[in-house]
Amino acid sequence: MNYQAKLHIKEKATDAVYGRQFEGWMSGGAMNVFGSLAGTHCAMNSTQAIAYRVAVEKRAFEWNTAAKITEQGEPSDSTVTVEYCPEFLS
Repeated sequence: MNYQAKLHIKEKATDAVYGRQFEGWMSGGAMNVFGSLAGTHCAMNSTQAIAYRVAVEKRAFEWNTAAKITEQGEPSDSTVTVEYCPEFLS
């Protein structure tokens, strides 16, 4: 089974001192795969937003390549795909 997760990163404001500010969160299937990464991450600068995306993609890769079994004890080839959904201020 292939699960579809969405990674949302939304630009919230641009500040003269702090620069561009972002908020990130996840939605969709297999949120348990991502643990605390699935929760809302507020007040990120662009470097933190990029690091957040990299961490989500890394976790998806790790889960996709790990050996998994079903609740019946049979091998599972389940995967999770991450769709990146950016939103920027105009």
